[in-house]
Amino acid sequence: MPDSPEKAYTSLPRPVNTPGEKHRARRLPILPVVTVLSDALHRIGTFRLTGTHALVPLHRAGDARIELAEVADWFALADPSGAARPTVTVSAPPSAGLAARAAEIREAALERTYRHMKVKPLKPVETTTPGLARPLAGVVQAEGLRRALAFRCDVREWSTDVAAWTTEVFADSIRAVTGLSGPILVTVSSEV
Repeated sequence: MPDSPEKAYTSLPRPVNTPGEKHRARRLPILPVVTVLSDALHRIGTFRLTGTHALVPLHRAGDARIELAEVADWFALADPSGAARPTVTVSAPPSAGLAARAAEIREAALERTYRHMKVKPLKPVETTTPGLARPLAGVVQAEGLRRALAFRCDVREWSTDVAAWTTEVFADSIRAVTGLSGPILVTVSSEV
């Protein structure tokens, strides 16, 4: 895709529901998906990740607090010379009322990172997402979603793993604080 800044896109099929069986909500495979995309892109050339878009099906998301706690210390070990300040935006249906819960969502994100990430709220309408292509792939699935939240984060490095971790931190925080079950769009971008 030489004429487009967006270099990769994937989507996962919905799990098949078997009538009469109860399914446990699982952790969303955000990190494995981003890793596969990164590996594929590295096989065809050199690229520099500037951001990710993730259309997150919260109704399929399980509680990821334990897994996020297990990796928080790992990201804290990164060399601080690679520090970055990614921007996170969250788009949701207007009826979700995320803006009214921004402080709670921020606190939940801080808890999930064991404060190894700093999170500063921004005004969603004034926030830009440097390095991200518009329109994004999957625009039909994101129809009706409006930007509701924006944050600036301080992390010790910028990498595909940090982009995936940040996405999952905010998705899990929103799921836990709001109980929202529809899809949300989480973007994470950095100028690095």
